[in-house]
Amino acid sequence: MNPRDIKKYPITWTGNRSQPIFVGDFRDIDLTIVGTGTATVLGSADKALSNDAPDFTIASTISNSYATMVIADLTTPSTYATSLIVANATKIGEVNTNLLMWVCITRSANTLDAFITVCDNA
Repeated sequence: MNPRDIKKYPITWTGNRSQPIFVGDFRDIDLTIVGTGTATVLGSADKALSNDAPDFTIASTISNSYATMVIADLTTPSTYATSLIVANATKIGEVNTNLLMWVCITRSANTLDAFITVCDNA
């Protein structure tokens, strides 16, 4: 992939949780959120096969492991958090996905929408 080639993935929500998103082929993801609410990114280095996504709807275990990721808030320099909060606004955050295979986004309410942009940064 050319480093300028990026892919944009809109989020398919089931309730307030996204579908698992395979990021094993990418180095960085940008998370864009719009609306009102809080977005959190869960990540997993587990299960390398693209058809074996972790089940982000149940508790994390040794055989189904995932954790909350730190997000760099690009709208506020040098700010890092485990979630991004917006109030009738747009925010962009970066999640470093080195060694991760899967991410999942959660939101506090359906008043918030999101998409991710991925790049391998080669």
